[in-house]
Amino acid sequence: MDFAERRRNMVEGQLRTNKVIDERLIAAMSSVPREKFVPAKLAGVAYVDEDLTLGGGKYLMEPMVFARLVQALALEPGQRVLVVGDFSGYAATVLKDMGVTLASDADDSPVDAVLFAGAIGELLDSYTRRLAEGGRIAGVLTAPGEPGRATLWRKFAGDVTSITMFDAATPVLPGFEKQPGFVF
Repeated sequence: MDFAERRRNMVEGQLRTNKVIDERLIAAMSSVPREKFVPAKLAGVAYVDEDLTLGGGKYLMEPMVFARLVQALALEPGQRVLVVGDFSGYAATVLKDMGVTLASDADDSPVDAVLFAGAIGELLDSYTRRLAEGGRIAGVLTAPGEPGRATLWRKFAGDVTSITMFDAATPVLPGFEKQPGFVF
Protein backbone atom coordinates (compact mmCIF):
# COMPACT_ATOMS: atom_id res chain seq x y z
CA MET A 1 0.00 0.00 0.00
CA ASP A 2 1.14 3.51 -0.73
CA PHE A 3 0.60 5.15 2.66
CA ALA A 4 2.20 8.43 1.56
CA GLU A 5 -0.44 8.74 -1.16
CA ARG A 6 -3.20 7.92 1.33
CA ARG A 7 -1.84 10.66 3.65
CA ARG A 8 -1.90 13.15 0.77
CA ASN A 9 -5.49 12.13 -0.05
CA MET A 10 -6.48 12.55 3.62
CA VAL A 11 -4.99 16.05 3.72
CA GLU A 12 -6.45 17.17 0.39
CA GLY A 13 -9.83 15.39 0.62
CA GLN A 14 -10.64 15.52 4.34
CA LEU A 15 -8.69 18.41 5.86
CA ARG A 16 -8.35 21.18 3.28
CA THR A 17 -11.96 20.72 2.13
CA ASN A 18 -13.13 21.15 5.74
CA LYS A 19 -11.56 24.50 6.61
CA VAL A 20 -8.24 23.18 7.93
CA ILE A 21 -5.77 25.89 6.87
CA ASP A 22 -3.05 25.85 9.58
CA GLU A 23 0.02 25.03 7.50
CA ARG A 24 2.06 23.67 10.45
CA LEU A 25 -0.81 21.30 11.27
CA ILE A 26 -1.18 20.27 7.63
CA ALA A 27 2.59 19.66 7.38
CA ALA A 28 2.55 17.55 10.56
CA MET A 29 -0.43 15.47 9.46
CA SER A 30 1.18 15.08 6.02
CA SER A 31 4.31 13.60 7.54
CA VAL A 32 3.19 11.58 10.59
CA PRO A 33 2.45 8.00 9.45
CA ARG A 34 -1.02 7.39 10.92
CA GLU A 35 -0.82 3.69 9.98
CA LYS A 36 1.94 3.24 12.59
CA PHE A 37 -0.48 4.23 15.39
CA VAL A 38 -3.10 1.54 14.80
CA PRO A 39 -2.97 -2.26 15.03
CA ALA A 40 -1.48 -3.83 11.88
CA LYS A 41 -4.90 -5.16 10.83
CA LEU A 42 -6.19 -1.55 10.63
CA ALA A 43 -3.24 -0.07 8.72
CA GLY A 44 -5.15 -0.28 5.44
CA VAL A 45 -7.95 1.92 6.80
CA ALA A 46 -5.80 4.30 8.88
CA TYR A 47 -6.71 7.27 6.68
CA VAL A 48 -10.48 6.78 6.36
CA ASP A 49 -12.72 9.61 7.52
CA GLU A 50 -14.00 7.93 10.67
CA ASP A 51 -12.93 6.99 14.20
CA LEU A 52 -10.94 3.76 14.37
CA THR A 53 -11.62 1.31 17.20
CA LEU A 54 -8.37 0.21 18.84
CA GLY A 55 -10.02 -2.19 21.29
CA GLY A 56 -10.83 -1.98 24.98
CA GLY A 57 -13.06 1.07 24.49
CA LYS A 58 -10.16 3.02 22.98
CA TYR A 59 -10.04 4.58 19.54
CA LEU A 60 -8.19 6.93 17.22
CA MET A 61 -10.18 10.07 16.41
CA GLU A 62 -11.30 10.77 12.87
CA PRO A 63 -8.70 12.94 11.03
CA MET A 64 -10.97 15.90 10.19
CA VAL A 65 -12.39 16.29 13.69
CA PHE A 66 -8.92 15.94 15.22
CA ALA A 67 -7.46 18.53 12.83
CA ARG A 68 -10.25 21.06 13.39
CA LEU A 69 -9.90 20.75 17.17
CA VAL A 70 -6.13 21.23 17.01
CA GLN A 71 -6.50 24.18 14.65
CA ALA A 72 -9.02 25.83 17.01
CA LEU A 73 -6.40 25.79 19.76
CA ALA A 74 -4.26 28.21 17.68
CA LEU A 75 -1.07 26.68 19.05
CA GLU A 76 2.27 28.45 18.91
CA PRO A 77 5.64 26.66 19.04
CA GLY A 78 6.78 26.11 22.61
CA GLN A 79 3.33 26.36 24.18
CA ARG A 80 2.54 23.72 26.82
CA VAL A 81 -0.27 21.40 25.76
CA LEU A 82 -1.97 18.62 27.71
CA VAL A 83 -3.41 15.86 25.52
CA VAL A 84 -6.14 13.76 27.16
CA GLY A 85 -7.26 10.39 25.78
CA ASP A 86 -4.54 9.91 23.17
CA PHE A 87 -4.55 6.11 23.33
CA SER A 88 -2.41 5.59 20.22
CA GLY A 89 0.15 8.39 20.60
CA TYR A 90 -0.85 9.89 17.25
CA ALA A 91 -2.13 13.21 18.67
CA ALA A 92 1.01 13.73 20.75
CA THR A 93 3.24 12.98 17.78
CA VAL A 94 1.41 15.45 15.52
CA LEU A 95 1.58 18.14 18.21
CA LYS A 96 5.31 17.52 18.81
CA ASP A 97 5.80 17.81 15.06
CA MET A 98 4.14 21.25 15.33
CA GLY A 99 6.72 22.30 17.91
CA VAL A 100 4.61 22.40 21.07
CA THR A 101 5.70 21.10 24.47
CA LEU A 102 3.62 18.24 25.80
CA ALA A 103 2.52 18.52 29.43
CA SER A 104 1.89 15.61 31.75
CA ASP A 105 -1.25 14.77 33.70
CA ALA A 106 1.00 14.00 36.67
CA ASP A 107 2.30 17.58 36.71
CA ASP A 108 -0.25 20.19 37.75
CA SER A 109 1.56 23.27 36.43
CA PRO A 110 -0.41 25.60 34.13
CA VAL A 111 -0.84 24.75 30.46
CA ASP A 112 -1.61 26.91 27.45
CA ALA A 113 -4.00 24.38 25.96
CA VAL A 114 -5.80 21.09 26.58
CA LEU A 115 -6.84 18.79 23.75
CA PHE A 116 -9.36 16.04 24.37
CA ALA A 117 -8.68 13.37 21.74
CA GLY A 118 -12.30 12.23 21.96
CA ALA A 119 -15.67 13.21 23.34
CA ILE A 120 -16.40 14.13 26.94
CA GLY A 121 -19.72 14.22 28.78
CA GLU A 122 -18.73 17.33 30.71
CA LEU A 123 -15.71 19.56 31.19
CA LEU A 124 -14.20 18.90 34.60
CA ASP A 125 -13.03 21.83 36.73
CA SER A 126 -9.64 20.19 37.16
CA TYR A 127 -8.88 21.02 33.51
CA THR A 128 -10.14 24.60 33.59
CA ARG A 129 -8.15 25.26 36.79
CA ARG A 130 -5.02 24.02 35.05
CA LEU A 131 -5.35 26.53 32.19
CA ALA A 132 -3.06 29.54 32.13
CA GLU A 133 -4.70 32.91 31.54
CA GLY A 134 -5.65 33.05 27.84
CA GLY A 135 -5.55 29.25 27.66
CA ARG A 136 -7.80 27.14 25.44
CA ILE A 137 -9.45 23.73 25.65
CA ALA A 138 -10.82 21.84 22.62
CA GLY A 139 -12.93 18.71 22.62
CA VAL A 140 -16.24 17.22 21.61
CA LEU A 141 -18.92 17.74 24.26
CA THR A 142 -21.68 15.14 24.13
CA ALA A 143 -24.75 13.97 26.00
CA PRO A 144 -26.72 10.74 25.64
CA GLY A 145 -29.10 10.92 22.71
CA GLU A 146 -27.67 14.20 21.39
CA PRO A 147 -25.12 14.91 18.67
CA GLY A 148 -21.65 15.74 19.88
CA ARG A 149 -20.53 19.35 19.57
CA ALA A 150 -16.92 20.29 18.94
CA THR A 151 -16.36 23.00 21.52
CA LEU A 152 -13.66 25.54 22.26
CA TRP A 153 -13.29 26.91 25.77
CA ARG A 154 -11.17 30.00 26.57
CA LYS A 155 -9.99 31.39 29.89
CA PHE A 156 -9.92 35.17 30.34
CA ALA A 157 -9.79 37.05 33.65
CA GLY A 158 -10.29 33.75 35.43
CA ASP A 159 -13.59 33.00 33.65
CA VAL A 160 -14.02 30.19 31.14
CA THR A 161 -16.38 30.70 28.21
CA SER A 162 -17.21 28.34 25.37
CA ILE A 163 -18.30 28.36 21.75
CA THR A 164 -19.68 25.49 19.69
CA MET A 165 -17.78 25.05 16.42
CA PHE A 166 -19.46 22.11 14.63
CA ASP A 167 -21.26 18.80 15.20
CA ALA A 168 -19.17 15.64 15.54
CA ALA A 169 -20.16 12.03 16.17
CA THR A 170 -17.13 11.17 18.28
CA PRO A 171 -17.11 8.34 20.85
CA VAL A 172 -16.84 9.30 24.52
CA LEU A 173 -13.46 8.77 26.12
CA PRO A 174 -13.55 6.00 28.76
CA GLY A 175 -14.05 7.62 32.16
CA PHE A 176 -15.34 10.91 30.73
CA GLU A 177 -19.04 10.05 30.56
CA LYS A 178 -21.37 12.67 32.04
CA GLN A 179 -21.97 11.93 35.69
CA PRO A 180 -25.60 11.74 36.77
CA GLY A 181 -26.80 14.89 38.48
CA PHE A 182 -28.98 15.20 41.53
CA VAL A 183 -32.39 13.57 41.05
CA PHE A 184 -35.41 13.84 43.37
